[in-house]
Amino acid sequence: MYLKDFWRVDHPEIQKEGDVYRELHEAEVRNIAKMGRAGDVRLTLDDGQVRASVGVQRTRTQDYLNHSWCPGRPVVEPYVHYRLVLETVGMPLNRFKSTRQLCEVIRDAIVGKSGFAMSLLKLTMLIGMSAQEISSSPRRARAF
Repeated sequence: MYLKDFWRVDHPEIQKEGDVYRELHEAEVRNIAKMGRAGDVRLTLDDGQVRASVGVQRTRTQDYLNHSWCPGRPVVEPYVHYRLVLETVGMPLNRFKSTRQLCEVIRDAIVGKSGFAMSLLKLTMLIGMSAQEISSSPRRARAF
């Protein structure tokens, strides 16, 4: 199992990585990691014995950019704490038994990526969008 713990950009037009994996699996794309669970990390308050969920963990830096003590005008995006569990885990390069085995893994990765591209192409044909519109859309995060 592999736990990916990171801060994702908090923007409604940017697709969450877990949603990308779900779409890839629904489209039956081969050779991609099997996803366990994914989601925003809940913010909890510990009130003695009671732990109450009060939303998700978010950055607050962006809330202080307009204060007089903030130097310059930095561009700071809001982020949300996110976790993704992948049930498929790779292995270190020195553990492959042969160059052939390594090449087969690389081939499988290429097949997975091309399967993703084909699924995206089918989607564009179904909804009538051009490839240019899809590639310029911020909602389409790359899976690889």
